[in-house]
Amino acid sequence: MNRWDFHESIGMSKKDFFKILKTACKEILYVQPCFEMAPYHMFLLREHHVDIVTGSVADKKLLIQRLEQLHIRKGYEYNELFQVTPDQKNAKLNLGYDIYIDDNPKLAEAIDNKDGYTFCVLVTQPWNKTYQPKRNVMRAYNWEDVMEAIELFLVILRNRDEPVDSE
Repeated sequence: MNRWDFHESIGMSKKDFFKILKTACKEILYVQPCFEMAPYHMFLLREHHVDIVTGSVADKKLLIQRLEQLHIRKGYEYNELFQVTPDQKNAKLNLGYDIYIDDNPKLAEAIDNKDGYTFCVLVTQPWNKTYQPKRNVMRAYNWEDVMEAIELFLVILRNRDEPVDSE
């Protein structure tokens, strides 16, 4: 897969693609993460409200089981796990978070084109390499990049909330 809507390039309908994807998601317990998070995810929840939002069509119980295998536990590394309908346009963006960490180039583009203080850390994958971030999106190749982007975005968000000195 080298583009987000790759099924279109091979003449497959979205419906057929999701049927195949749902079958493949039964193997979620064996899928390797895009990069190891262990040293980083643990302190995020201590400092911030962290939800996991996924468009995965995998069974939620399997998703939770896979997260636990990776030592990512509710209440320790994240607050809540939400599944959104993957074919609903901007389903994640409609949740109203300040910062998104995602691999979806369409979400990144929607955030880049949105006015205000919503940011995206775009985790580099083969299907999003052609997307060129503009102002509210930073690319990440590893968790060090993710953490750096979060820190930068948090500075921007804090500065937004500080009162302007009238002197």
